[in-house]
Amino acid sequence: EIEYACTGRHRREEIPFSEVEVEGDSCIVNERAIADYAIKPKAAEIGAGAPEIMTCSFYEAIEANFPRMVFIHYKQVDRLQKLLAKYHCPQFLDSPFHKNMSASKKMTASVRLLNGEVVGVEDWFEAKRDKIEWTFDLKGGDYCQGKTRKMEEDLFACKDEVLQVTRDTKF
Repeated sequence: EIEYACTGRHRREEIPFSEVEVEGDSCIVNERAIADYAIKPKAAEIGAGAPEIMTCSFYEAIEANFPRMVFIHYKQVDRLQKLLAKYHCPQFLDSPFHKNMSASKKMTASVRLLNGEVVGVEDWFEAKRDKIEWTFDLKGGDYCQGKTRKMEEDLFACKDEVLQVTRDTKF
């Protein structure tokens, strides 16, 4: 959302242009605008994530049905795609699987706090993330955070960051 606002590739109803200052390769977005136009309406990635997918019903269905499935860290997706291509789509083995769009970014995004101070967007998010989740009720009602954290711990404990669901899997 902020990237699009900084480059002017967004709709006005998302973050008004009046809330964005762009000078050269620097972009500053007002903190209130981020809250009002991106977080509250759950725009872009905020609107669809673990709270909407990994509900208690989701874990109950896994435990009841034991589907053939794996959890994989998103950074391991290239490895998974190569494995799938090897057995199912060999014509794609030599094709690039993804492109890092942010690698070519030249714009630096910042947030203007309510007191006027300007901080980097990553620093702002790190300082606010727990408050944002609670303030805007981003989890919804049917969210099994404990089970998700257990799954993440098991996933990250694996060297290859891949976790296969088996009958012994407990969340």
